[in-house]
Amino acid sequence: MEKLLTDELVHAERKKVEGADEIRFTVKPVESVSGTNASSLESASSASVPSRTVIVTAPGAENTEEKREEMVDVKAVSSGSSATMHLPGAPRAVSSSEPVSGLGRGAQSVATGGDAAAAEAAYAAAVEQYHRRVRQLDTAILCVSGLLCYVVLRRLSLLFVPAGLAASSHRNSTLRNFLTQEVLLGITGKDFVLTASDSTAARGIVVQNRGEDKSRALNAHNLMLYSGEPGDTVQFAEYIQCNTQLYRIRNGLDLSTKAVSSFVRKELATSLRSRHPYTVNLLIGGVDAKTGVPELYWIDYLSACVKLDFAAHGYASYFCMSTMDRYWQPGLSLDEAKELLRKCLAELKVRFIGNLPDFTVKVVDKDGIREITI
Repeated sequence: MEKLLTDELVHAERKKVEGADEIRFTVKPVESVSGTNASSLESASSASVPSRTVIVTAPGAENTEEKREEMVDVKAVSSGSSATMHLPGAPRAVSSSEPVSGLGRGAQSVATGGDAAAAEAAYAAAVEQYHRRVRQLDTAILCVSGLLCYVVLRRLSLLFVPAGLAASSHRNSTLRNFLTQEVLLGITGKDFVLTASDSTAARGIVVQNRGEDKSRALNAHNLMLYSGEPGDTVQFAEYIQCNTQLYRIRNGLDLSTKAVSSFVRKELATSLRSRHPYTVNLLIGGVDAKTGVPELYWIDYLSACVKLDFAAHGYASYFCMSTMDRYWQPGLSLDEAKELLRKCLAELKVRFIGNLPDFTVKVVDKDGIREITI
């Protein structure tokens, strides 16, 4: 295409024309570029120059009630042809100060001349480029809007979700796999509670110590077994043990098993809503000193608490719960409870891939807490 003037005059005229809807571009040359002004260009536009006009009729234009026509005269340096091209849809009003470059490459190529097919193809290319840029802009706006929505929802979640859950969400997914590597078992009998815990201190795939006692005597008739994060378990168990003994010193009474479980659950629930929650699983077993009724409570790291006849934490729940459900019955004697525990441990040694050679077994009854061997 020939180079267009930067100060050319663009005129637009809108008419009602019956039977046609079109825009006509007429380009006429000027004798001299240097020193030209608006009057010289205007006089040059009225000069008679050879031109060729091509008309492209709008599809469906004959069905429209109001017909429009825009005539745009563009002065060029070395072009003497003209072309008329239809723009589909409502015609665009052209300002007298709008440069020719604003018409796009397709319109400029049409302004230099050509037949109807070339004019239509050039305009179609310009329209396609326009729609492509609109789609790119829509995509960018959608991406920015999605990012802003994510940021807002993230901020709202930090306001309404407990801080402990938000701070340790990444730890909890790892904790579920870590906690299941330890084994805690509890069985209630006629007037006792039989408990067992593995004595292996491990983290990940590394065994750090053997002979670990994962239980704490809270008072003379209540025992708590724990598993979980090594630091959390020891600290939380000592905290509960010290507070139960402090209650006995202050009030002269020992907390019952139910009262201990309620206190432990409250402390776990409070910790869960802090920025540093305890990640421990617990079994609390005890016997009422007056009535001799045994009780066993299952508590997890989310402070869920339930009273059960037999319970398990860790991988033991996958292998031992079915065995205990099959053979447990109310009023078990101590020997029968030992036999049931042996079956559970034997099932672990046969089916469980982990190596848990040693277990600490304790009995809680009206005479107190003692360790036994099976």
